[in-house]
Amino acid sequence: NDKNLEFSYLISENSFSARANGFNPEVNCKLIIEDEENNRDSNAEATYNKNMNPAAIVSDLNGKQDNKYNAIMQCSDKAGFTTSVTSNFILDTSGPIIHLDWPRNNDLVKGGSIIELTLGDISNVDSVWYELNGIKSGLERFGLGTVEYGIDTSTWVEGRSELKIYANDSLNNINSQLFTFTVDNTKPNIEVLSPLGQLSNSTVRVQYRATDTLSSTVTCNTFAGLIADLSVSQTDLREVNSGELTSFDMNLNQS
Repeated sequence: NDKNLEFSYLISENSFSARANGFNPEVNCKLIIEDEENNRDSNAEATYNKNMNPAAIVSDLNGKQDNKYNAIMQCSDKAGFTTSVTSNFILDTSGPIIHLDWPRNNDLVKGGSIIELTLGDISNVDSVWYELNGIKSGLERFGLGTVEYGIDTSTWVEGRSELKIYANDSLNNINSQLFTFTVDNTKPNIEVLSPLGQLSNSTVRVQYRATDTLSSTVTCNTFAGLIADLSVSQTDLREVNSGELTSFDMNLNQS
């Protein structure tokens, strides 16, 4: 976007009425842009030799970030007198910032999870909407500087989905960002191969195969102990590859 911004002022000088006999009064002005950290940039100058209303001066704001600024118009006459006037403005040339809080982009998530986002804009987030696999949602209006926005995945179909977030600020600057998630609505399947039936040894070989339709790994927790008191048990927690045979020994005497 072009960030050349025109400022208008009333310029008047008493000596302008005394122009005669080679006396040519003039006023030299410069426009200073000051940010919130009090950094100043004098990037526009103009000379006036008569009263003007409005007196236009154009400031080059290219390279400056969207933020709050002060505009300080400072003028000096030939006698060395200086005066200044300060006004403030907000530079906003882009749409709201869209930040994905949870989960991460391209993550595998459980159906029913809430996609959490934070949106912010210096001149307020006016409205937010989204497209899920190309289908547009309803628009929500806020009018706030910072918005916490959540999207429920309960009705999403299992598999990969594209979520495109749109946000509009109060100046009609629009921003959008595309995210991809894979929703898993199916529990893992566990096939126990051993032990089966009665046991004759205190050390048993545990064998099982855990599979999942979407995840390449499955976290499994195996318990072995007395039925009457499961608080006294052996446990084995491990992450296994989906579909692969898992085998290990457990000593039941330690239960």
